Amino acid sequence: MIYFLIFSVFINLILLFLITKNKTQENNNKKKISDEYVKGLNYLISQENDKALDMFISAVNYDDDNIETHIILGNLYRNRGEVNRAIRIRQNIIARPDLDENIKFDCMFELAKDFHKAGLLDRSENILSQLINDNKKNSDLIKIYELLSSIYEQEKEWGKASKVIQDLQNLSKKDYSDILSHYQCELAENEFSKYNENSASNAILFAEKSLSYKKDSVRAKILLGDIYFFKKDYDKSFYYYTSSFEQNPSLGYLFVDKIKEIIVKTNDNGILNKLEKIFSLHPNYSYFNEQIKISDSLGPEYIAEITSKALEKGDHSFEILEKYVDLILEGKIAADNESIQKIKSFISLFSKYDNHHICEDCGFSSKSHYWQCPGCKKWSTISRVKLKDHIDSDTYVIK
Repeated sequence: MIYFLIFSVFINLILLFLITKNKTQENNNKKKISDEYVKGLNYLISQENDKALDMFISAVNYDDDNIETHIILGNLYRNRGEVNRAIRIRQNIIARPDLDENIKFDCMFELAKDFHKAGLLDRSENILSQLINDNKKNSDLIKIYELLSSIYEQEKEWGKASKVIQDLQNLSKKDYSDILSHYQCELAENEFSKYNENSASNAILFAEKSLSYKKDSVRAKILLGDIYFFKKDYDKSFYYYTSSFEQNPSLGYLFVDKIKEIIVKTNDNGILNKLEKIFSLHPNYSYFNEQIKISDSLGPEYIAEITSKALEKGDHSFEILEKYVDLILEGKIAADNESIQKIKSFISLFSKYDNHHICEDCGFSSKSHYWQCPGCKKWSTISRVKLKDHIDSDTYVIK
């Protein structure tokens, strides 16, 4: 309904403009143009969109001065989801002889956006490539590169996307290092997914290049940890995992199982000492869930102590409450059994809020972690939601 109102206002403004402009123009010609718009508006009101479109296109053929207006009309059609009608308008304008070059660029760029929205990515890409060859204005190229990079992302053409973003960075002088870093990680993951020695070596090169764009890329470090784990180079794997741990504790759950495997495979007390040192440096118990998963190695008394303290702090997920109850029931933490059973039943009320992932930019919610938000397509904006974000830490009432 809102687009219908916008259309009506838009067409009425066109009519007012046409009736009042160019007083020296021949009356018959002006009347013919205005008649076309009136007919188009009537068809639009009657929801006969195809007939309305024919009238508006016919009006373009008579009037050289209002092509920009029809570009806007095409945009409105596209925003309504009527991409085919938008495409017809652009193609009709582009076919005109002696079309002003600036207008032609605007129309072709909008046509590329139409094809993009319609899912015709190859056709959109072809138009943008042509515009790159024909245009040298930085402002035009920036718009083209931004749309082209979006297309390559959808096609998962990470090498091409990286080249375009580098060109965009040089032109705009903006920092795209985070995006470039993610692109290299995508290339690394593609190689690593082949699961052989050669592809693993290639994946390392891409991941290291990712770090050259963004030296603190947690994603690249986790990926390097995974690759070296695959290559059975456990020292390097442990190094990259713990480096990621210290930098972003909230992502530790992505690789804690592999750290546990490293402990088992190496039987190295030095690794345990390093872990305990890392854990002790974080009084907010950011690593609680990860410590619980390697509790067999760290010992029950250590786990009982950190569990009690973490529960008092109220800074973690449902797992911390569940583990706390388990320790009480095991007799490792003293408490009244009746109250413990109440806590146990209360836990079920909170479990649905635990381990969800939220995009900090658009609010997209998921049970899985994504490096690129499926909603807004931004990178590095997904994080896991903790239990404390959903309940009052004093009353345990859901917010």
